[in-house]
Parts: sequence; C-alpha cells; structure tokens
Amino acid sequence: MLKAKGKQTRAEIRNHALLLFAEKGFKKVTMNDICVSTGLSRGGLYRYYSNPAEIFGDILKIIIQSMGDELAKNLKGGKTPTESLDIVLQKLKEDIQNTQTTLTIALIEYCHIYGAKAVESVFSRGTEIWEEFIKYGISQGEFNDVNPKAMASTILILYEGARAGVNLISYSDDFVSGLIECIRYMIVKKPEEK
Repeated sequence: MLKAKGKQTRAEIRNHALLLFAEKGFKKVTMNDICVSTGLSRGGLYRYYSNPAEIFGDILKIIIQSMGDELAKNLKGGKTPTESLDIVLQKLKEDIQNTQTTLTIALIEYCHIYGAKAVESVFSRGTEIWEEFIKYGISQGEFNDVNPKAMASTILILYEGARAGVNLISYSDDFVSGLIECIRYMIVKKPEEK
C-alpha cells in the first residue's frame, strides 16, 4: 500500500501526464516528457509507473471512478438523486467544454495500439456506476422507469462523443447545455409525475 506521499506523487504524475496526453496525443508522450513536466528523475518516475500506457490506463480509471465518487459523496451529504445528478451533469458540461484536458485523440491512439479491450473495463465500470445510481433514483421515485444499463451506456456514449467533437468544432454554451438538458430530461421525472 502506498503511503500518503506516494499517493500524492502518483496523482501529480497523472495530472502532468493528462495535460501532456491532451496536448500531444498518446503516441508522442514519452517517459522523458513526463519526467521533465513533473521534475522527477527517471528513477523517481519509474518507481511509480513503468510506461506511459500504465499512466494513461490509471488516468482513465480515475476519471470514471471520480464520477462514482462524486455521486456517492452527494448522496451521503444528503442530496437527493436529482440534486446529485444535476451536480454531476454540471461537471460533465464543464468537462465537455474544457478543450485543455480532452483525451479523445490520445484515447484513439491508445486503442489503436492496445486494442479496444484496453478500455472496455473502464467503460464497463462507468456503466456500472451510472446503472447503480439510476436504479437508486428510480427506487426513490425521482427517476423515470428507464432501462438503467441502457441509460448508463447512453450517458457515457453521449459524453464521450461530445468530448471527441470538441477537438473538431467549437460548441456553443447553448449546444452543450442542450445536451445536458436532454440527458436530464430522459432520466428525471417531471414534478407532476413524482
């Protein structure tokens, strides 16, 4: 088990690497690039990660898990499923609009090298997180009686598709807001239906 300083160092490595992957794609990022960005020696970096693919894989897992952590934190903090959803959808909106940290090109390159199976477990975990949350919202009478697994997959695909598009076109705030509103509309019951 890593001690607190080790966990912090790994987090700093991932944060620096995320920016490099977003800027250069996956193929062009080297361990030396990450050393320069973090200020770590090669030995220091290799103490935590053996290659860029390992770092990239961790970044993907943490991005997905952070959604689940945010949903759980909100619910434990007394928020309703709808309030929790609104908080996470706002974060997704901000993330879609943030061109500085989009990993779409890096993700395509990563899958080209390692195959789609390399990210299937991450997508599967994201689906599980959303599916459980949607089931909970349905059980609380706040969410529409949708197919939780299909809705979870829809959310992730809409999100990833929007993130991919941000590399190609500039989205207006209205466009992204509309996308988020559509997700919310599909999930949350209208007040008169509750």
